[in-house]
Amino acid sequence: MKINGPTDPASALQNSGKTSAKSGAKASESTKAASVSLSDLSAHLHALEGSNGADSSFDAGKVETIKQAIRDGKFGVNSEAVADKLISSAHELFGQKH
Repeated sequence: MKINGPTDPASALQNSGKTSAKSGAKASESTKAASVSLSDLSAHLHALEGSNGADSSFDAGKVETIKQAIRDGKFGVNSEAVADKLISSAHELFGQKH
């Protein structure tokens, strides 16, 4: 029984390459026409992000000091304070007052 189409696997691969090249060309044509625009809110957030560098609450020096204390084994953790703040945060998240 003969099935319509090429019987040689190599010619089948060549033919499939031709069709994918055509669809790839169509895809690249449609991408050229596409455009993206950002909302005013996005532009505002981007501007705020840029200005936040000077007022940042991140202190690299403090982080380095803590890292060194951890390496030296001198960094202590107040487990009671951590537990209190964790509970307070959970209350805040669930809308409960303590």
